[in-house]
Amino acid sequence: MKKIKAIIECCKDGYFCGVFDCDDLEYGVSTNAASIEEVKRNLEGIYLAIREDYAKEGRKFTEVEWEYEVDYASILSYYAQFVSLVGLSRFTGINKGQLSHYLNGTSRPRPATIE
Repeated sequence: MKKIKAIIECCKDGYFCGVFDCDDLEYGVSTNAASIEEVKRNLEGIYLAIREDYAKEGRKFTEVEWEYEVDYASILSYYAQFVSLVGLSRFTGINKGQLSHYLNGTSRPRPATIE
């Protein structure tokens, strides 16, 4: 089974976008939603619907296994328009300098930090 990334990032309108990062599939999966969890549900639902349609039509369907990759830099960039990094630091408890690293993509948050 092919392994791919499902990338989730913040769109300019404040919604979250999700897309399967794979150009060589015979299908594409993408969605927009109000939350990261909703994007995940939508991506899975779209994938299953496409698989079902391919089966009904007797077409070859490439099964994939994906792992989510959240673009925290885009999410921080969006919210930094409205709240300073100092404000985000106070709200999240994450050092302002570390938030800046996440925003610039020079560092990625650990799973415990994400939680």
